[in-house]
Amino acid sequence: MIIKKLTLINRLIKRINQYAIYVTSALLALVASNSHAVEWDLLANNIIVQSNIGMAIQKTDFYWNIGLPVTGPDILSELKYNNQNRIALDVSTEVLVRGGVMRGMLVEAFYQRSLILSGDNQDSDYFESGQNAEFSRSVADIDGNSSSSLTLGGGYRWMYGHNVNFARYITLIGGIKKVETVLLDKNGVQVIPVMVSFDGLHSTYTTDWDGQYLAFQIDQMKQNNVLSFRYELFDMSYRGVGNWNLREDLAHPQSFLHEADATGYLIKLSYKVGLSPKSYVGFHYESRQLKTKRGKDYTFLADGSVLSPSIFNIGLEKSNAIKIDYGRWF
Repeated sequence: MIIKKLTLINRLIKRINQYAIYVTSALLALVASNSHAVEWDLLANNIIVQSNIGMAIQKTDFYWNIGLPVTGPDILSELKYNNQNRIALDVSTEVLVRGGVMRGMLVEAFYQRSLILSGDNQDSDYFESGQNAEFSRSVADIDGNSSSSLTLGGGYRWMYGHNVNFARYITLIGGIKKVETVLLDKNGVQVIPVMVSFDGLHSTYTTDWDGQYLAFQIDQMKQNNVLSFRYELFDMSYRGVGNWNLREDLAHPQSFLHEADATGYLIKLSYKVGLSPKSYVGFHYESRQLKTKRGKDYTFLADGSVLSPSIFNIGLEKSNAIKIDYGRWF
């Protein structure tokens, strides 16, 4: 566990060295633009509580495959959940100590709930390695799905130069993160070897990413503008559970199970405009990737037996989002 945490810190430091010079230059250039003068008197408060509520539009792709690297094809079966169009609502809170012996300490909490409005699923099976000799393919609609994300963390914020209308901050923060998604397939059609519809298709695949995060954040505040850059690294465990409801030879509600270690990252750019000394509207863009290492694949049969002949090669989720939120300081 200690080695994994040190590896996570080393990865973050390496990425920070790559981005810090460019990000700082961009922040200085953009924040220097003209804006209305709104005096933020928050610097005088010993404790600042910032609460936000926001809405986001997301575009997400998810992919996984299993294989038989010794006795069969390297990719035996693969599933693609692509073109997921999501709408999300979220709430977040940050508490920052501005005075006393705990000055600079902060805690943060974030919760988001997403509804997957549409998407496509493709399930392919192969006889040969290199995704050759495809002997089965089916497609379906992703319908009635949802996703949730929870973040809880604490850390420290340094201020390096400020006055009434201008301040710079660097924040280092870490904690726990959990991302869960339920993917539901409907309106299935088999394409290979013959074209035929699947009546009653109601298969699900649930993903659970659970672990720790370490984040580095730069904030530049001038008058009523705040420009922020945030980079997060994830060290997680992955669990994927499938329920193939039309397969009578498989157990239900757990037909198969995937388990693996996982890593990931998040990059976020934010621009906040003050509406008053204690409120703002924010505009955000973020890109997130979650990726497993090689793991285990278990198949549960209807007779109660468990098979594990194949390897879970990879699970990969990529997501991009734009978001607007409203926030207040107390």
